[in-house]
Amino acid sequence: MEEWLSSPIYKDSIDRLRSGTILQVDVIPSTGSDYHTTNIEDAIAIADVRLKNELRERYPEAWERIQKRVEFMKNELGLKINSEVLPFSNIPSYLPPFILSPNKAMRSVQ
Repeated sequence: MEEWLSSPIYKDSIDRLRSGTILQVDVIPSTGSDYHTTNIEDAIAIADVRLKNELRERYPEAWERIQKRVEFMKNELGLKINSEVLPFSNIPSYLPPFILSPNKAMRSVQ
């Protein structure tokens, strides 16, 4: 039951990501040493305008949380997010490299 056997992302893939596709995005830093680090495993969805409107209308509280996550990722972490990407994780793209110091996090500097 390997989680990546059904992934549409692979070398020379012609598979298209369509609206409604849900993906797990893993960011697993490697230290190249005996030390280990934390990692990120976020769920995201791809949504076109029609699906975003449906989510906004049917699930307004969830839509508000998604929008707050997008703003956090853009404004606090410095990430560029495509408008079709909807983050579902409560701590989207948040990587605390020092697990016992959660107030210190890594972010993109552009």
